Amino acid sequence: MNADKTFLSHKERVIRFILIGLISAAFNFLLIYIFIDLFKMNSTFLKNASNFIALVLSILFAFFLHRAWTWGDCAFEKGYKLFKQLILFYSSNTFAIVIRTVSFAFFDYFFKLNYILNVAIGIGIASLLNYVVYDKAIFKR
Repeated sequence: MNADKTFLSHKERVIRFILIGLISAAFNFLLIYIFIDLFKMNSTFLKNASNFIALVLSILFAFFLHRAWTWGDCAFEKGYKLFKQLILFYSSNTFAIVIRTVSFAFFDYFFKLNYILNVAIGIGIASLLNYVVYDKAIFKR
């Protein structure tokens, strides 16, 4: 019985992780659209800078959503502990940030891939890594 309850809890957490991931991805797409299409930051350098800024902001957005909803059953840290948790969250995303930044530059430079599709590829790659790290290292129960 406990195994079923744990499994359902894990299943619910995975569903919440995916939903927050989709919301955060939409936020990322919105930001990069604003930077590239509305602000006309469309040179190679500015597209890469836009991608990086949108990525960093969307990770911050995801942190607070995951903290409140996906791992809402964990300790709700405040003050210094919140800052430490946020730093740990960003640290755990370092590899994903590098992968997304390098893959964006690669696909933009060599394949002239549309920036929306390019961001989607990076998000897909990084998402596979993030769930396990968040669950095991950031939002401990």
